[in-house]
Amino acid sequence: KSVMEGEQTAFKCKMVASPAPNVAWFHNNRPIRKDSRKVIKTESTMHIHSSSLEINNVEEKDSGSYKIFAINSEGSAESTASLLVALKEEQNENYLNFVKRSVMAHQSVDTLVKNRNARLKVDLRHVGSPFEKKFEF
Repeated sequence: KSVMEGEQTAFKCKMVASPAPNVAWFHNNRPIRKDSRKVIKTESTMHIHSSSLEINNVEEKDSGSYKIFAINSEGSAESTASLLVALKEEQNENYLNFVKRSVMAHQSVDTLVKNRNARLKVDLRHVGSPFEKKFEF
């Protein structure tokens, strides 16, 4: 995940577990503590549990690896993700907007694939000719 310095970002995780797990979030293998910029939310409905980590006013020091670790009497599980914070004075905002648009396009394609009644049209272009290759026998 890539964000511009000063923006908000969130990591979300859903789990199925019984009994309810204890959940901990880590940044670069260090426990994350709630503060004025970081909010950890956890919700449970029956055996479905969700946890999110929201980071407000993202700073360069927030870049790195994020991990959620869940444990209960039946076992444990973890998931990791990365965050890249682009500094406003060093990053061309157009590039980051391109990255965000490509993520949105990917999500749109995923939605189309899930909806089997929808049709997906893909235009492919090839540069060159297959006849330019030489085959030796």
